[in-house]
Amino acid sequence: MCVDGPSDPNNNVAPPDTPSTAAGGYTISSARLAELRSTFMYWYFDRDSYGGRGDYQFDIHASMTQLHKNLNFQMPFYGFRFNYTRLSLNGYLEFSDPPEYLTYPLVFPIKDWPRKRDPSFMGIFFSKCRVGRIYPSDVDQRTPGVYFRLV
Repeated sequence: MCVDGPSDPNNNVAPPDTPSTAAGGYTISSARLAELRSTFMYWYFDRDSYGGRGDYQFDIHASMTQLHKNLNFQMPFYGFRFNYTRLSLNGYLEFSDPPEYLTYPLVFPIKDWPRKRDPSFMGIFFSKCRVGRIYPSDVDQRTPGVYFRLV
């Protein structure tokens, strides 16, 4: 695999899962790192070299807006440790049960805590989201949707 040469930013096939000790390991040049960062997001893939769906989460949609994901480590978050998260279609990671009813705009902390649940979540890309479709004129031809990778 060439890591320093030009690459197609619309390539949606993930490289094979090769252990870092195989074939001398993996080294990324500063030019390649700058190229990856120029797309404004970390790279993700909707296919992998084994015929799978890569990082694309096909089980998340309008009627099922969250997926449970186990973490392979204990993640400290505001004094608590979590070994799971829920991935949301609406751009956030959730670590605890949300309040029974959410009203917008959201207000934190929940004033009635502990009688009402106060959610632990990271809402970096929080939005009410609808996943669209690809048009032939779109520059980015990757499958629209939610992608998840645990690194």
